[in-house]
Amino acid sequence: MRFALIGSPVAHSLSPLMHNAGYRALGIEATYEAVELSEIESEGPWSQFDGLSVTMPLKQKIIPFLDSLEPSAAATGVVNTVVNSAGLKVGFNTDIYGISQAIQHAARQYQLEPQFKKAVIIGGRASACSALAALGELGRPETFITARTLTGPGTVTAARRELRTDFLPVAWRLTDMIKRVLTEADLVISTVPAKVLEGWDESFQLKAEALVLEASYANAGTWLQAACQRSDAHYIPGVEMLFHQAIQQFALHTGKAAPVEAMREALDQHLAQA
Repeated sequence: MRFALIGSPVAHSLSPLMHNAGYRALGIEATYEAVELSEIESEGPWSQFDGLSVTMPLKQKIIPFLDSLEPSAAATGVVNTVVNSAGLKVGFNTDIYGISQAIQHAARQYQLEPQFKKAVIIGGRASACSALAALGELGRPETFITARTLTGPGTVTAARRELRTDFLPVAWRLTDMIKRVLTEADLVISTVPAKVLEGWDESFQLKAEALVLEASYANAGTWLQAACQRSDAHYIPGVEMLFHQAIQQFALHTGKAAPVEAMREALDQHLAQA
């Protein structure tokens, strides 16, 4: 079997490391590679793999080329996993599971009750749609979303109707309101590249003991990390979301339960050496 991650950029991705470790642990004859791809064509090389992991900018672009979508992918308008079964390409969204599990795991780690009253999502497109869906598994707290773009196809506003949930939009330019909701939120999920927040000043404070998930994992020493340190909030790196979504993705691709310990060990060893 052949599997691949498609998107751009993908050279930094840790997905091949985890999936290949899983294949070795279970004795599965399979390979997983990263394929740089920024556009989709109906019969491109991507269609020849037995399964795909899909990252930006293809999580929404790939949908018209699939035969069907499972319900959560259809509701969010986001696909990060494709299973090619007998020529039929089916899209799934395991980011929802990844976000929910990363947050619940952190809550247990810090001995916090995962009963969130107020949440803030930073960002308005693919990953934010998955975050909004994940909040449905986390008790549906009162939700605020701030982003440069909140309306139009592929945004959280479109997903809101399908998910039958709601949120309060906060305009990106209204920094005083953003500061207020961040101070009050016990859960923050950032789905934007870390560099987007670099312009925010240090007067932004987070609620003490809040859980803060940063979906981007390519950067170290981010604004959100610093904000957590000065606010006594708990930072959840994006690799945790990546790991948990990969567990569900592995099972969809192979039909076998993921060897969690082997995949976790491979990830931890790599991070320790980085």
